[in-house]
Amino acid sequence: MNMHYLNKGHCLLFVLLLCFVPYAAGTAAPAAPPDILQTYQDVLLGKAPYIQCNLYDGLTQEAAFTDEIASWYGYLFDPPFTYVSFSVTDLDSDGSPELLLALSEDFGYELLRYQDGRVYGFPFFARAMEAVTADGEIHASSGAENFGWYRAIFNGDTMQTDIICWKDDEESPAFHYQIGGAEGTEADFNALNNALLSKETIGWTDYTPENIGSLTSGL
Repeated sequence: MNMHYLNKGHCLLFVLLLCFVPYAAGTAAPAAPPDILQTYQDVLLGKAPYIQCNLYDGLTQEAAFTDEIASWYGYLFDPPFTYVSFSVTDLDSDGSPELLLALSEDFGYELLRYQDGRVYGFPFFARAMEAVTADGEIHASSGAENFGWYRAIFNGDTMQTDIICWKDDEESPAFHYQIGGAEGTEADFNALNNALLSKETIGWTDYTPENIGSLTSGL
């Protein structure tokens, strides 16, 4: 397997962690249009384009969705990767569902998000999304002692990360703990981290033509 730009994934995770802002509960948006899942299905079937938002390069481009992934947000895969499963979830708790797709080789995920008549795509490399709760909390890590939870906040082709709790080992010899935007204790971090680890996670459906065809009728 020839996979170019591998280090870019690690750099993107670092960029995501640097973009953390304090967590604050958002205001729910109006209910999603009833045809939103149809819009996602049209993108998956190649009937409509979508906008890929490359968070690392800060570039956006209109693209056609393909099941065999040779080029993906600056990566080139040879042989191509595929999608193995998907989940319909309201990741950002705005009242409108997103479609999260898992890549083969445990490489990461692609999120499709509808806003104002357009579908935007965002990449999440594996360590930037190690677990997702049913309420949209995302677990990530950049090392054995550098990990925690955040929320993703979207607006068009942009995404911010909203820290919930984080532990890092960059201030040697002591660990550093964040709860929201404030300093926290080890006990506070462990309690919140363990509570989030015990929450229900999102469910996954195999990425097959039959399941994609059933997307609009419920799975």
